[in-house]
Amino acid sequence: MSARKMLRSFYAFVALRWLRLTGALWILYLLHVGWSLWQVGIAEAAFHLVSFAAGVPTGVYADRIGRRRSLVIGLLIGVLAPPLEYLLAPRGVLPGSLTLGFSALGWCFIGGADQALLYDLSRRLPEGSQAFARLYGRMDAISLLSGAVAAPLGGWLALSLGWRYAYFGQSLLTALAILPVLLLPRTEHAGPGVTAATDAATSRPSLAEAWQVVRSSPGLLGLVLFGALLGIVATSNHLYGQSSLTQRGETVLVATAVIGVSSLLAAAASALAHRLDDRHHRRLVRWGTLALGVLIAAVGTTKGALAPLSFAGSNACEGGVNVLYAAELNRAVPDALRATIASAPEALFSLGMIALFPLEGWAMGRFGLSPVYLALGLGLALTTPLIAQKRLRRGPGGNAVTST
Repeated sequence: MSARKMLRSFYAFVALRWLRLTGALWILYLLHVGWSLWQVGIAEAAFHLVSFAAGVPTGVYADRIGRRRSLVIGLLIGVLAPPLEYLLAPRGVLPGSLTLGFSALGWCFIGGADQALLYDLSRRLPEGSQAFARLYGRMDAISLLSGAVAAPLGGWLALSLGWRYAYFGQSLLTALAILPVLLLPRTEHAGPGVTAATDAATSRPSLAEAWQVVRSSPGLLGLVLFGALLGIVATSNHLYGQSSLTQRGETVLVATAVIGVSSLLAAAASALAHRLDDRHHRRLVRWGTLALGVLIAAVGTTKGALAPLSFAGSNACEGGVNVLYAAELNRAVPDALRATIASAPEALFSLGMIALFPLEGWAMGRFGLSPVYLALGLGLALTTPLIAQKRLRRGPGGNAVTST
């Protein structure tokens, strides 16, 4: 199979995987069955407890056993999780939280492995790994476009036909996402100038080796920490946006429509970000992060139409920042540890969410939206020093070197 056909299969997987019919309304479903906002926070913490514990080990699994196989396992879990959540969440916080924790395991097997697999596929193209930023931007745009379609569709299904149609429909779409993954080759690394294969037994990366690389590479630890903190604030904005928009008087259908439009804007930003001069990616990430912090603060402090406009703007800004950040991170890590290190920001992100997401929900109920959103925006602005002035790249021997 040619590289471009493999990329089409990969993008088909991305599109189907991110047709998440419950992605913009799962919090609303939990509220619908009688949960309080702080109980929703506990369930999200359970999700991230599993994600923190399994994130990096599943990255090691992907690097050692196979990135394609890791995707299939994650998708199979994703098939089972939505129906279980629909059936068990009404029975109480404990069974509902356990279900969300189970679904996190599916995300872990996919997170890191998808980036690493896409990087491997980029090396089959004539321009080699230089194409990764463009391909990642396209992947991010496709996922956001799928989310833009899924958000209002899921809201319509839930309100018109019943919540079960959204949850069981998502399970079916996730099952379909397995088919294009099976079309991808098991040896993802194979290609011109590539000597190692992901599924081969010749490469046996470990957690200790990954930690040594992160610790010894100048600026790489800062990149990992920045990705975790960016994820905490941006995800809090996404998830609480469901309830925050409805608290401002919007209906469920309008709120999901706003989320859908926001995903369209983010998709456009993701698709175009790679066109920016890669010599200035670090600077653009810093300025984009500052702008994102301001917009997130505005979501909780503005009134009327400004709140949904700020929400949409924050999504667009994040779409561009995310692509530039992923390009910088993947440029800095060795091939054999790509999925492992790419999973590290997600694991640390989950650790932060365990503590902060329930606290945010409690604080919104106790003090209102404005103080919490202001704190989120300020906290994000304070992460920008973690993006070092000099870029990391990998030298011929795999050692980290810097360039201006």
